[in-house]
Amino acid sequence: MHRRQRIVRRSAADGCAVPPITAQQHDIGFQVRIGAMAMGTHQHSDDISYPSSFGFVLIHLACFAAIWTGFTWRAVVLAIVLYLLRIFAIGAGYHRYFAHRAFRTSRLFQFCLAFVAQTSAQRGALWWASKHRLHHKYSDTAADVHSPVQRGFLYSHVGWIFVPRNDVTEYAIVRDLVRYKELVWLNRQPYTPAAVLAVATWLIAGWPGLVIGFCWSTVVLWHATRPRRRPPTLCDRRSVQEQLAAGAADHG
Repeated sequence: MHRRQRIVRRSAADGCAVPPITAQQHDIGFQVRIGAMAMGTHQHSDDISYPSSFGFVLIHLACFAAIWTGFTWRAVVLAIVLYLLRIFAIGAGYHRYFAHRAFRTSRLFQFCLAFVAQTSAQRGALWWASKHRLHHKYSDTAADVHSPVQRGFLYSHVGWIFVPRNDVTEYAIVRDLVRYKELVWLNRQPYTPAAVLAVATWLIAGWPGLVIGFCWSTVVLWHATRPRRRPPTLCDRRSVQEQLAAGAADHG
């Protein structure tokens, strides 16, 4: 009972206060919201919130500042190293570990994976994992948050990220991760690791380090790791079901 109450407070801190629910109840609630959208009761549910996309556009524009900052080999090497490090953290961390729980590791290393992955400015680890699990569970249906079949390529590539209804971390679907307080805390600071890295690149290689080392590698990373399409396998669907069942058992 106490553990359930803690989950409610954590959810409320992220602006998504919900009572403790089972995986089955979450499924029903999610389908109701999707049904309402299909009937037109949420006419602007897919509207992009342009103020929230300001940072995304700004980082892209900042790449052109290299015309004035110039190029240095230190900045170029920094960009390559940061790209390789962060794409590993996203692939092995966000995707294989947090979303699919494909392997086990220590509590310290899982926090490090989440922190490094969040330096990519792709929001929090729990947010990323919850959206990816929903993607596999409802692939190419109205409940899929980034389906090109439902809403087209551009929306599935980047547009969905700036839709307000997708801001919420679906804690009910990542209950196996919510038990770790440090991950919940980090999820509430989605862009702090990226800001720390940006300052570090400036300290290491000056303005070229910030523009080339951070901005260039971040933009390439964004477009390299946006949803890659492949049909969900039976194992994928079982994996999500097992994660939901585990979360319900832990907090039941």
